[in-house]
Amino acid sequence: MSRYFRRALWHACLLCCTSPAWAVTLPAPEPPHPLGMLTLGDAVAAALRGHPDLEVMAWERRAAEARRLQAGLRPNPELIATLENGPGTGEHRGLSQLETTIQLALPLEPGARRDARLGISGAELAGVDAREVLLRLDVAATTSRMFIDVVEQQQNLKLAGQAVQDAEAMLEAVRRRVRAGAASELEINRAAVALERSRLQEEHYEHLLLVQRRLLAAQWGEHEPAFEQAEADLLPLPGLPDGPALLAQLRLSPDFALYDVEGRLHQAQAAHAITQSRMQPLVGIGLRRFEATDDVALLATLTLPLPWRNRQQGAIAEAEALSVRSEAARAAAELTAEAALFDLLQELKHAATVLERLDIELIPQAERAQSLLRQGYKSGRYTQLDWLDARRTRLELEQERLSTAADFHRFRVAVERMTALSAP
Repeated sequence: MSRYFRRALWHACLLCCTSPAWAVTLPAPEPPHPLGMLTLGDAVAAALRGHPDLEVMAWERRAAEARRLQAGLRPNPELIATLENGPGTGEHRGLSQLETTIQLALPLEPGARRDARLGISGAELAGVDAREVLLRLDVAATTSRMFIDVVEQQQNLKLAGQAVQDAEAMLEAVRRRVRAGAASELEINRAAVALERSRLQEEHYEHLLLVQRRLLAAQWGEHEPAFEQAEADLLPLPGLPDGPALLAQLRLSPDFALYDVEGRLHQAQAAHAITQSRMQPLVGIGLRRFEATDDVALLATLTLPLPWRNRQQGAIAEAEALSVRSEAARAAAELTAEAALFDLLQELKHAATVLERLDIELIPQAERAQSLLRQGYKSGRYTQLDWLDARRTRLELEQERLSTAADFHRFRVAVERMTALSAP
């Protein structure tokens, strides 16, 4: 199962590196498996094609590309019309002294200012790309965990069915003993109660399985699951991962790359604030017409802003502080992630140890005890309560074995999600 998850993460990384055209329109989700048998690879591939959040991210990327396009545009020229010496008093009565000016003004934007805008929009687009990588990895990991949940509930339902069969066999054995006069009607009542409780437990797992199957199908946008069975074996377990190697490559995780993108964005914002503090001349040229003489004259203007009090000091200091904060936040996140990864690796080892003890010692002993008590009850050497206790102990150990195996795979999925950048 771990191999399929790594393959799914590989496909996720490849999809994240494709052209932006893919991000604009997501293909419609396809049925995971035409024959009703769903594998982990089928589930992850379907989720990467049809998860609703990925479509949202695609449009977010398109918006970021539009912002980058806008950031690269030069400022528009301005057309200015001015009327002077209009109707007044004295010699300015009427329009005889009117002066009309038509002027075209153009901001002379420094190249550094446009580059700073492009730097901000480029960093924002890189942030969208980084979040898209994280989203794809999260979708793959979440789908894998849900797939494991479905497999676990399928096995729980199977164990519950076996428990019902055991309870039916016990009820029949008790009836035979009662007919032979070796047991009382009380034992029939006790066996019937145990059978009914087993049937209720089976129904409980049927409901849980329906819920888990629907949650899994929702990962690729289906309202009703089209698959009938999740095809996977939780046992035997794969080998334990190399802990020191994983801890060493943890810092290559895309989760930390996002901090680098944020730092780049804040640096670009600081550069943009610096360019905003510099002068941007406004040059204008036009014609002025004198109504009194019907003459026309050339007019030229130059406007220079004076960065006297406001030199963007606060904006520059804020961007620089946020850039340093990103570095500190990354260092803190690395420490937290290392501790979390170490914890997951220890959980993997513990789960493997528990399964080994269950398979080698506990479950075989419980099977032998149940078999001996079943035969001993029929011959009258043991009581019904002894048989019921052995049967319950065996079922609990089987359920513990199943849940521990499922937890092992969930822990492994979490480990592979944290170290997913090890794939190209």
